[in-house]
Amino acid sequence: MKRLSLFFLLISNLVFAGSNFIVNSTGDSPDSVLNGSCSTGATIGGQPECTLRAAIQEANNTTGSLISFNITNGCDVNNICTININTATSRLPDITSQVAINGLTQLGNSSLCGMDIPSRSNYHVVIQGDGVDIGLRLESGSSGSTISGLNIRGFFNNLAIINSSNNTIECNFIGTDETGMQVALNNNSNGIVLGCTATNNIIGGTSASKGNLISGHQVDGIQFYGGFSCNPEFNEPHSNSIVGNFIGTFKDGVTSAGNIYTGVSFFGGVANNNWIGAVSGSNTISPNVISANGTGIYIDSMDNLVIRGNYIGTDVTGTERIGNTYGGIEIVNGTNIEVGNPDSPLFANTIAYNDNGVMLTGASAANNHIERNSMYGNKNQAIEIIRDNSFTNDGQNPNDADDADTGANLLMNTVEILDYQTSYDEFLMTYILDITASIDASDTNAAYPLWITFYSTD
Repeated sequence: MKRLSLFFLLISNLVFAGSNFIVNSTGDSPDSVLNGSCSTGATIGGQPECTLRAAIQEANNTTGSLISFNITNGCDVNNICTININTATSRLPDITSQVAINGLTQLGNSSLCGMDIPSRSNYHVVIQGDGVDIGLRLESGSSGSTISGLNIRGFFNNLAIINSSNNTIECNFIGTDETGMQVALNNNSNGIVLGCTATNNIIGGTSASKGNLISGHQVDGIQFYGGFSCNPEFNEPHSNSIVGNFIGTFKDGVTSAGNIYTGVSFFGGVANNNWIGAVSGSNTISPNVISANGTGIYIDSMDNLVIRGNYIGTDVTGTERIGNTYGGIEIVNGTNIEVGNPDSPLFANTIAYNDNGVMLTGASAANNHIERNSMYGNKNQAIEIIRDNSFTNDGQNPNDADDADTGANLLMNTVEILDYQTSYDEFLMTYILDITASIDASDTNAAYPLWITFYSTD
């Protein structure tokens, strides 16, 4: 008898209509026959055995399917059901059709995604790797998929989105154990990878209940790559959003778990118009906590990244000292990077307790805007612009004649304040500060008119 049902399920505002493949086993055997019914050919509890591997194989053979969980055998005394994947023998199939993989259907998981990250109880569906290959991989054909309610750990890369768009990865623990308070073994590279034409994907969500915990990886929490690594070359991940996640802490948001290199990295080619802290093109802020990593956010040779409203080096209160070992944000030859925005105080990032707050280096690092952020308690400079294109802190840059030197953000000279006057406007009922200032920069070395901003420092 076929174990197949038709369903209509609303997940993350997407309606899926198709087959419901119910995983009832912690095993890893493949599907016996691709016939619309998930079965390895064995039985479990008197029913055909359906493993995660077999369910993905069947889901790839249709579209708009749901993979749900009802595992009653093979779990531990706390009802933690661990699916061990031997990727050294055979990694899980790439996901090549639209699917919803919903761990909330497992007994004990149903309420996980109705609460913020610190309030979540143990995850009852664990997908465990052996450190050799990728865990879940969304590839061409899988656009519009959702992965939620899972503890994914112990893979070389725990999750990847390659050449796939409009996917949502929400409410997962990635890289930790099921409690969210211990690092899992064998997270040998990255938590989530977005590569090539990965576009319009959302990692997390605009409510606190949708955020992922992404910690404990030997390389990066989230890594973007494009360019020569893709086929064809110079494809780029763009218009992706990272919102509402804890990246580098344990689930309590204050204890260091770390990602050894970087919380979020962009490298290996171009990656444009991605957003951290807000959904791409939206003014709705959903902050990430990006703390306790090597570097918080590392940006290499990319354009048009928006970073708004995040806590980088601290917790959501801005008081805990859980800084990133090196920079909060490092921009290497990046252009048109927006860190904060003057239009709203909600767009301000809190960047605290790191080595540098924001570091810029490289002759091609130009037209980057760092505005209206709260930066304090960083070991070195709040904003460090390095003169010699290296990664070595060199302190405040001296002014030079005509501003002829070159480097990150053109190594613009600082303003000399010549005079200032204060007055009170009775109509506006506010004080006005008039400043007379000059800057030593010729027309050939600066793009006039100049925009000058002022900061208070700690």
